[in-house]
Amino acid sequence: MKQYNGFILIALSIVIGAAIISIPIYNKSISSLDHCYKKVYKYELNKELIRNEKINKKLIDENKPKSIYFTKEKAEADAAEEARRQCLK
Repeated sequence: MKQYNGFILIALSIVIGAAIISIPIYNKSISSLDHCYKKVYKYELNKELIRNEKINKKLIDENKPKSIYFTKEKAEADAAEEARRQCLK
């Protein structure tokens, strides 16, 4: 057992060192601009998705096909654009 004490000490030191190094990586603070973008993007995306759903529902009720312009991807793009615009004022 005595011959393994050095290896155990080195292994334990590596684990503790890795934990100390990884804590700041996972607990990174975000800037106010990042925080603003996340909040506004979430709000705008929800608003755009509801709008798209209403438009597509109206088209279906009129026996027309769903619009190719009111998709989730378009809503995400519009939300990102608006969030950037609002947060950089």
